[in-house]
Amino acid sequence: MKKILNFLFKSKREISIFALACLVQVVVFILTATTASGGFLWTSDAELYFDLARNLLEHKGFYMHPDLAPQTLRTPLYPMFVAGLYAVTKSVAVIVFIQNIIAAYVLVLVYRIGTALFNTTAAWWGTILFLFESRRLTNASQLMSETLFMFFFMTALLAFFRYMKDDKPDIRYVAVMGIASGLAVLTRPFILPLIPLCALLFVIVRWRKHRTMGIKNAALLITLTVIIVAPWSVRNYKVHDTFSLASTGGANAYITAVPRFLEYKTPGKEPYEELVSKAVTDLSYTGLTDLTPEQSFVRFGIFDIENQSYLLKESKEIISQDYPLFARIVVQKMGVFFIESSASRSYSILLHDISLPSQIFFPFLYFGGRLWWALMAVAMAWGWCVYAKNHRTLAHRLILLAIIGMMTYFALISSMNKDTPRLRLPVTPLITLCAVYGIMDIKKRIIHD
Repeated sequence: MKKILNFLFKSKREISIFALACLVQVVVFILTATTASGGFLWTSDAELYFDLARNLLEHKGFYMHPDLAPQTLRTPLYPMFVAGLYAVTKSVAVIVFIQNIIAAYVLVLVYRIGTALFNTTAAWWGTILFLFESRRLTNASQLMSETLFMFFFMTALLAFFRYMKDDKPDIRYVAVMGIASGLAVLTRPFILPLIPLCALLFVIVRWRKHRTMGIKNAALLITLTVIIVAPWSVRNYKVHDTFSLASTGGANAYITAVPRFLEYKTPGKEPYEELVSKAVTDLSYTGLTDLTPEQSFVRFGIFDIENQSYLLKESKEIISQDYPLFARIVVQKMGVFFIESSASRSYSILLHDISLPSQIFFPFLYFGGRLWWALMAVAMAWGWCVYAKNHRTLAHRLILLAIIGMMTYFALISSMNKDTPRLRLPVTPLITLCAVYGIMDIKKRIIHD
């Protein structure tokens, strides 16, 4: 037992962070079970993951509904995680409780990233700020894939930063990053474009002195990631004649990007229902007999792999009506990415059965949350400047470039999505760590002056 603890925790601070995270998350877990609207399944995605897990156990396949064809909407790792635990426990609450333990340990990984990038003080306070982030807390008590994804993604980032910093990096960093990246992709596939970019940085950082080693390590990173995701990709090719990992491209464009674009293009008009009706008519979609075609299409049909080409084509035609407007919306929403807060929505659902004044959630938490993240964004930008000033080696410059690049990437892919804090979650730890690093410098300047 002592060996396990020594492997999991390298210092008393890590144990303290884990213990505090468990304490806070137990409170949220209890509130979710007793006062939240919808309990552990308050989102449609949570219900979908539960359906996928049960159908995997009962029908031995990845089905959104047993009367429909096998799905490619979700990559398989989280449904398998839920199915495996549900087969043993028969309890959603137990699964979510175990998930909360994983979420608490993610904080330990964030602390290690902070110590690798900055120092123990910045790592401690940056991790504490992330610990209390509302979307992280509530997602940990929902049957959603973010927590498992964050475990793999933070593991990969920690290995990446350590590799980039060390003059003679251990090849195990590359192996850990490759495996963790592959598992992260099988949980939530949107980080896939980041893998070859990280591999490129592996080459650049070693180009002057250890060029061959850098190329080999980059190849190893990509190879390990491909080996892990390949079985699911091959399965999709056999079932749906495509190597694509998930059939969400057309759906996201049609039900997320296009409605938001039309809301700006024709203010006051609600385009969603009209878009759904048009797709149902054009595709001659009928769906399940116990639902209307429109209901069935929204829940299932829009994610069918066969419909993605139509949805992408229609989305492109609509958006092409005014590309400058679309670009302006994207840029505007990329800015909102850094200041959006989920506190108002998350806590109003979490505390649904407690009679609290509505003003607590709006305007107080709504605007208070935005003000908080706006201040965090300013401090983060200052932290970037301080990091660039204090760390002038190629490796550190590339690390900073990677951090800014990842944030820009997630801001871009979330720009047309109304649930920004959820898509920001993978880089929220980097925001809080960089912000604290910047605040420490500001504090030092004030004291010095």
